[in-house]
This record gives sequence, C-alpha cells and structure tokens, in this order.
Amino acid sequence: MRITLMTLGSRGDVQPFLALAHGLRQAGHTIRIATHAAFEPSVRSFGFGFAPMPGDPREMLKSDLGRDLVDSRNPVRGFHRIMASGILDSILRDAQSALVGQEALIFSTLSFVGFHVAEKLGIPAIAAHLQPMGPTKEFPYLFLPQKPSWGILNRATHFLGDGLAQVFFAPMAKKWRRDLGLPIRGEPIPLNIPSLFGYSPLVVPKPIDWEEGRHVTGYWFLDSPNWQPPRELAAFLEKGPPPVCVGFGSMGSKDPVATTRTVIAALRKTGQRGLLIGGWGGFEEKELPEDFLLLDEAPHDWLFPRVAAVVCHGGAGTTAACLRAGVPAILVPNGMDQPFWGHRLAELGVAPPFVSRKKMNPDRLSIALQAARDPGMIERSRALGERLRGENGVGRAVEAFEKMVGVPVSIEKK
Repeated sequence: MRITLMTLGSRGDVQPFLALAHGLRQAGHTIRIATHAAFEPSVRSFGFGFAPMPGDPREMLKSDLGRDLVDSRNPVRGFHRIMASGILDSILRDAQSALVGQEALIFSTLSFVGFHVAEKLGIPAIAAHLQPMGPTKEFPYLFLPQKPSWGILNRATHFLGDGLAQVFFAPMAKKWRRDLGLPIRGEPIPLNIPSLFGYSPLVVPKPIDWEEGRHVTGYWFLDSPNWQPPRELAAFLEKGPPPVCVGFGSMGSKDPVATTRTVIAALRKTGQRGLLIGGWGGFEEKELPEDFLLLDEAPHDWLFPRVAAVVCHGGAGTTAACLRAGVPAILVPNGMDQPFWGHRLAELGVAPPFVSRKKMNPDRLSIALQAARDPGMIERSRALGERLRGENGVGRAVEAFEKMVGVPVSIEKK
C-alpha cells in the first residue's frame, strides 16, 4: 500500500513519524513523508519519498508570533493566527500534491488539512497523535491544569476545549472543503475518527471510555545505533561523574545569556556538571565554566542513558526519550501539552513537580535537581525505562493501522 505520513511542526513532531514509517516499510508498504522542507535531508537519508509542506518551524518559533504561541497555555488562538497568515492556500495545494497516487494517509494533529484532501480522493485517513486527544472522564482537557482533577467535570472540559478549537479551526476547514468541492461541516475533523496514539499506556493508560478505534500503541522511537560521539563529548563524559543534560529543544530562549546563567547557578547549588544541548538557540557558550559542555545536538537514545538526569521543556518526544532511558526528568514547560507531561511524570514518581519556564530561577531549578537525586525516584525511573524498552509501539501501530484500513492480500510481510 502506498502511504503518505503527513506531519507539521518541530523535529519532535517529525521524528516519531519517521520511526512509524520504518515499521510500515518493513511491513511491505511504500512510504512518502510530507513535512517541512527543512527536514527533507533527514527524510531522504532513510530512503523515504518526500513531499514538501509550507513553512519553516524554526523561523516561526523565533518570531514574536511563535514565542507567543509556545508561551501560551491555550495555543488555539496562536495556531489560528499562524494559519490565517496567508498560508492556508499553500497548505492545501501542497497537501493535494503529497497525496497524488497514494492509497492511505496518516496525519498528525496539526496536519488535519490532509483529512479533507483524503476524503476528496476517497482514500482512508488515520489520525496520529503524540498526546492524548479525545473526551474522557479520567483527566481534564490537555491544555488545562491537570491538578487538582476536575472530577466529574473532566469530560466536560474536553467538550469545552474541543468547542473552542472548532471556533478557531472550523473556518480553515470550511475554506479547504469549499475549495475541494466537499460538503461543508461544522468540525475540523470528526471526533470519532480512527486514531493512533504514539505514547505508552504505561505512562497514560487508554481511558476506559474511549472508543474502540483509538489505539494507544506505545512510543515510536527512532534509534541511532551507528552514531559516534564527537571527541569533546566522549572526553567530557569520561572526565567525571554523569552530568545533568539540559536542553529546551525547539523552544529555544528569549534570553540565552540569562538562561545559561540560571542553569549554571542551579547546578552549582547541587554540585553537578552540566551538558547543555543548544537546540534552536537556548544557551550562550561564552558563559560556560570548565565543568560544562555545550553541544548543538546529540541523539537522545545514545545520550540520555549516560547522564544523571535530564532537564527539558517537556515536549512529547523528548519526554518519551527521558522515560525510555530510565533517568529522572526535570520538566520546564512553556505551554501547549508540556505542562500535561510535567504533571504526569510527577504523578508517576519519575520527576519532581515541574518548574514553569516563566518562573525558572536558580533556587527553583536547584530544588528540582536535588529532588531528582532521590534514590526512590532514580529506581522508579530505571524500572519504568526497562518496561518501556520492552514495548514495541511501532509494531503495534502498524498492526492497528492495517486492521483499520484493510491491507491488500498482495502485500508480503518482510
């Protein structure tokens, strides 16, 4: 089967889809990845077909609009401003090109344009989320505070949140459907659409009130078994005890100098070394003392098992890598789904209560770093990581996908 995987966002939104693409290809399918041009080299390095989608996520997140988006606890309005900035027509045009000659679509949360194009073409479309999306009585809406629980109102918060999303996203969907010649409907995508969820049920169990067509499969990890560390990294790791890895991924920093000083001061208070991952501009190298090292990037599957703890922004992909490595995490969320993961990891006992990025200072961060050295937390992290490494999230996702769409008999499993 010829399948397009469509995903928009940062590297953390793209990499799990590359992992899923590997599994689908091993099952005999032909894969095309539709995403931003910035990720084309990575996509093609794995031998997948590529279809460009508009926008540069790095430049967007560096803009004032992007910063407002990630700093918000409710990103719906920010997404609407981005999508209404003149990009709607090019998104639809590129989505149509990406699905030419394809037999099925798997689309990410932000790629819901693909659903409408797939409907026009008469091919199945499966939603794929890296966070829990959908009404349930078991926890509140993703972008609302998770503690204390809203109790019997939990399910109502999802309908409220989804209703707000429809207010902002429905005009986009209506425009696309009008341009495609499809009947106009009131919702961007149906709430009961068949869906894959690329996170572990050990971390967020599937709610008992979710429909049968929602599959929580386990994480979709893309390993780097042949990666070799640069000399400076290997030497730094060998020089002393495992450092604390600190990186804020695509979130970057409005003030890299201040962020660097805060991290150094916090680690000074706990007497730990620091390994800083620059990501999209989070730190200032001139500020670093000798027991700190700054890298642009390194594969999480290689690096995280070699550190004492990970301080991160709490994106779904980085959080998953922390859990799999079996080391405590200190989450410093900006907004969006990041506070949800911060709350969930603390609830599991593998992370201290999260430190809001807006409130991060040396004292708050050092308290969290010290809490992450608790032997009980270290052991719980190790045990959960061992269980997660035994999962086969990609395999379960492929199996669920094939059942949902029906696989032609001619496909031979590899």
